Amino acid sequence: MKAYFCTVNGRKLSICEQGKGFPIIWMHGLMMNMKVDQAIGLAGFDGRFDNYRVIRIDAPGHGMSEGTLNSDDYKWSSLPSTIIGLADQLGIDRFIASGFSMGSAAAIETAVQYPDRVEAVVLCMPPVIWEDRPVQCGSYLRMTELAEQGRLLRFLPRLLNSTPVPVAFVEAGQPGTTSAVLDQMCSLRSEYYAPILQGAALSDYPNREVLSLLTKPTLIIGWKDDPTHPQKSCDELIKVLPNAKFHIASCFDEFLQLKQHVEDFLSCITALNSSSGRMMPAQL
Repeated sequence: MKAYFCTVNGRKLSICEQGKGFPIIWMHGLMMNMKVDQAIGLAGFDGRFDNYRVIRIDAPGHGMSEGTLNSDDYKWSSLPSTIIGLADQLGIDRFIASGFSMGSAAAIETAVQYPDRVEAVVLCMPPVIWEDRPVQCGSYLRMTELAEQGRLLRFLPRLLNSTPVPVAFVEAGQPGTTSAVLDQMCSLRSEYYAPILQGAALSDYPNREVLSLLTKPTLIIGWKDDPTHPQKSCDELIKVLPNAKFHIASCFDEFLQLKQHVEDFLSCITALNSSSGRMMPAQL
């Protein structure tokens, strides 16, 4: 595994990559970072993915990446510029866009905005979207106020207790995961919390009409009993996306199988074009 910094759009970003082969670019969730993904175990991309070049990124203002104080920079629709900018810096033409929660929004926005650059999409734990989004945005705005008052860090433990990430069956199977997530969520630079949360409050997934035109092979992964990443979002997305499949974990054993589902998906939708040496998508 190789860790390094890369300057994208004038900001130094923290990057970690492993493996060799077709590129997968992965982004984490809101107020999280690469260490959270590792703690949860969803994005470890262990040895079975060594035939892919897995590139994980700390989003602007998260982890060890530099950010800004402009909430517009944290809108989900703004995140593709970071992903494409990183791909350009690394000399990557096409890649598989993927991510957890906010990172899933960044992935699908990248596929919509830059369809010629994205081969396929992996959406892990999509957040609250569309008609249900205003209530979630209201929560983010209240958290923004707490951040501006310097009270957010005292509130975060109660938030995770009421809407735990990961869900309870993951914590039961991997004790200490929730505390590890909380530690990382509390590690952002204090001045970034308010613009990051306000950016999330101004964001949503692309609308149904837009996504109905997205023919990229797409894998949707969810889990039950998480109101901030509800199964309803997965159900709505599978209705709209024309070339998608999904898996929902309802217990720890099913959670452990999710990596296998990702591997199977990647194997299913990619094939080597012998004449061009380029991975080509296939219909699911």
